[in-house]
Amino acid sequence: MRSFLYSMRMELDERLKAKLATYTADPAMLESIKDVPILFVVGISGAGKDTVLHRLMEKHPDQYRFIVSHTTRQPRRNLGVMEEEGVDYHFVDYAEIDRLLDEKAFIESKQYADNIYGTTIAEVAAAKLHHRIAFGDVTVTGADEYVDLGLRVRNVFLLPPNYEVWQKRLLARYEGNVHQHDLYKRMKTALAELEHAMTTDYFYIVINDDLDETVELTNQIAHGEEHEPHYHKAMAIAEQIAEKTRAQLASME
Repeated sequence: MRSFLYSMRMELDERLKAKLATYTADPAMLESIKDVPILFVVGISGAGKDTVLHRLMEKHPDQYRFIVSHTTRQPRRNLGVMEEEGVDYHFVDYAEIDRLLDEKAFIESKQYADNIYGTTIAEVAAAKLHHRIAFGDVTVTGADEYVDLGLRVRNVFLLPPNYEVWQKRLLARYEGNVHQHDLYKRMKTALAELEHAMTTDYFYIVINDDLDETVELTNQIAHGEEHEPHYHKAMAIAEQIAEKTRAQLASME
């Protein structure tokens, strides 16, 4: 019985991968949210995305509405606090993702590591209803898709102040208990995301050093104030982190 259930799950995974590979949002449904301002805070794992998002909401509760994405992964602890259903994510199974794909409910949905993530049109529409900026976090490739779809989105790509601080934050996020293989995968993904942001001008690279300053700058970008996406200091730090990450990955191979 256990072997049968396992094989059914694998079959479902393969079928979902095929759906994800060909998924496109419904144009008419997208049109209904094209005037909604959207802010995404993206960046390498451990850059502080959750902290910045939470502080932004604390400082400007009447201006933003958090986009609660769907995911097939299990809740986990972030900074010692367990994630909550309907607050951090909608934690669902493969069958629910399958249903939402069939209903064309997602703006985008992607496989990331061993799980599936997706953001529904209804989440952004709710921000429009309340006259607020929709905000949240997506993968770098997810941010690309929002731009390609012509939605009114601004992307802030967070960077830690240097490589050493990033490593401390990354390990602290997992309470120091992270397998070497998992760390390698996350660092490799982070390098690819960083290199992409450095060569794409619709990512505003922001150094997450002083939290209040980071939140204020993010708020200004969300409201359409003009800032240089790739200013010199941010690019220098990005290059330093990328270089040291390449060296660390080489030593782990």
